[in-house]
Amino acid sequence: MPDLTKMERCAMILFTAAFLILITIIIYQDANRSYEIRLGRFSSNMYPAGSDTYNMDHSNRIDVNTATAEEMAELDGLGKTIASRVVNYRNDNGPFLYIEEIKRVKGIGSVLFEKIRDEITI
Repeated sequence: MPDLTKMERCAMILFTAAFLILITIIIYQDANRSYEIRLGRFSSNMYPAGSDTYNMDHSNRIDVNTATAEEMAELDGLGKTIASRVVNYRNDNGPFLYIEEIKRVKGIGSVLFEKIRDEITI
């Protein structure tokens, strides 16, 4: 390896330090991001349709995968417009895999979801 001048050694040290600082910043920013692992449309932090959590008695609940817009419109706070959106979403994207997925429908936020959560099933 050829001998480096003092100026070249300083430049290499500065370049290495800048590179390490840049890598540290990238790793720090990446570590502060939250990631949601998904398998298709199933989120790892939700319960799948066939899990024991959903093997409870749901006979008095409305199944969002089979209900008509008219049946869903009977849910407290849903109405005809949002019920139609639920049916359209289901037709466009396939059946709901977990009940929380209904929040992807325009007009159903966390507040409305919590209101109807105990009245729906998949």
